[in-house]
Amino acid sequence: RIQCSRADSLFTGRAIKLFKLEAEGAEPEVLHGLEGILPSIKYITADVGPERGKLEESTYNECVEFLLARNFKILAQRITGRNVVLFKNQNWLYESSQT
Repeated sequence: RIQCSRADSLFTGRAIKLFKLEAEGAEPEVLHGLEGILPSIKYITADVGPERGKLEESTYNECVEFLLARNFKILAQRITGRNVVLFKNQNWLYESSQT
């Protein structure tokens, strides 16, 4: 057992321009832990390659569906070798005051 904290309890009240998500197959769980602060994150880059569990499954579908449902869009992706996707938040809270 490992003690952990949700990211949305650690980064409240901050504008985050880029969140790099590399969790060795636990990307969906990290995204769920960010849910409370997603509006304050402008970009998320996620390594969604085949690293999940003993079967080394990809987290691509679950991560893409999660973020698209929360008004992020895919800006770029590379799905060969290292599977990396760059998302942009369409409703970034700080858009009017920061770039």
